[in-house]
Amino acid sequence: MANSSPGSSPEIAAPLFENHARHSRTFTAAELLRPQDPDGAPWAVLADYGAATPEEVVRRTRQVIERHPDETEKRKLLAVTQALLRVRYNDPGLLGLLGGRQMMLESPLIAELAEEWHGAELRRQVSDARAEATVETKADDVLRILRVRFQQVQTDVEEALYAERDLDRLNLLMDAAAVCPNMAEFRARLWPN
Repeated sequence: MANSSPGSSPEIAAPLFENHARHSRTFTAAELLRPQDPDGAPWAVLADYGAATPEEVVRRTRQVIERHPDETEKRKLLAVTQALLRVRYNDPGLLGLLGGRQMMLESPLIAELAEEWHGAELRRQVSDARAEATVETKADDVLRILRVRFQQVQTDVEEALYAERDLDRLNLLMDAAAVCPNMAEFRARLWPN
């Protein structure tokens, strides 16, 4: 059955988009740079500058942001403004008017994003380490079964088991170690050529 929610079909979405486009307008930097609303200031760097130069708009944006009473929010707004400014200009001089690279590095927003990324990276590394440990433990288990059953395990078999990274294959080899009648049969399963 087709999805019948409003705006879900091209026949409905196209007129809605056209209507929105017809009624939307471009904001000027001057409209967005209201001293009583510094939270809207970052968008000014993407707005229509009118007769103002980019430097004038960036300086005025910084002035409005500097009026924010909360120091942490002020630094976040400056970081967001730099990010938005990079969409339009990749000019180190303009970025410098907002505090430059150093301000970005000290930004609470950037610190939060870095923390999230590093946290995710750390979780990935821990997960990889756990998976590696699981594989090594499984290779140890296979070798233990082989030693209990056949007393001696050749070095090449031991090396092949520790080199194996596929946990599913190690599980199959553990089953083989438990049921193979002799070491030659296990070796045939380890190297099935």
